[in-house]
Amino acid sequence: MMIGIPGFPALSQETTYQTYQTKIIGKGTAYETSYYVLEGRGPGPVVLLEAGMHGDEAAGVYALYRLLPRLKLQAGKLVIFPRMNVPACKAYQRFLTVDLNRVFPGLPGGEPYEYALAWDIYGMLRQEKVDFVLTLHESQYLHQPRSGKNYGQTIVYVVNPMPTYLSAWLVAVNRQISPEETFHPLFHYREDSSTEVFVKSQRLRGGFSVETWTGLPLSRRIELQQLVVLKFLDTIKFPYSLAN
Repeated sequence: MMIGIPGFPALSQETTYQTYQTKIIGKGTAYETSYYVLEGRGPGPVVLLEAGMHGDEAAGVYALYRLLPRLKLQAGKLVIFPRMNVPACKAYQRFLTVDLNRVFPGLPGGEPYEYALAWDIYGMLRQEKVDFVLTLHESQYLHQPRSGKNYGQTIVYVVNPMPTYLSAWLVAVNRQISPEETFHPLFHYREDSSTEVFVKSQRLRGGFSVETWTGLPLSRRIELQQLVVLKFLDTIKFPYSLAN
């Protein structure tokens, strides 16, 4: 079976490991899109994994669609949102009218559509009672630690001091990859960006952007995005298992 993602080549669908609930954002609008909720049997953290904020950043979209059918939870909840901005993904463009990641928390019924979409995403976050959010991004430029510039191969955090568990998370990721692929921590705060708005307004326990460098092959970027997500779940001791 193949998954068809408008704007992206089709990819193989693995056998579903755990039943998940499909929900809709923006029903009846031009930006209508699905997200998926997996729940364990017991209480635990609620983690939102999202990608496709920018329509030309494919690795995170693939990574989440490929992880979705392989995950099984013992407790807690995963909210998986692979295509945040469907119109931009279909066009394979960063954005159509304004950058979605610069308009949060958005406006109900706002124009252009990105404002309304941001508002609906913000409402979904509250509805699902999210504790942690990871947004998967990509950058054309590799991060240079000495200069502090650019985003490729970074995990971006938005609060100071840096969350203590971020160091352990980075160690867990970097021990499994080559030196050329090393991820670095990067502090960046912008008031109208989604992660900052989510963390500040909802008092989340953590919010991060994962950035892979587009200079790496797409297949490798997908693998890296999945690795970073799974090592995050391991670091916060999220109770899950993964089918082969």
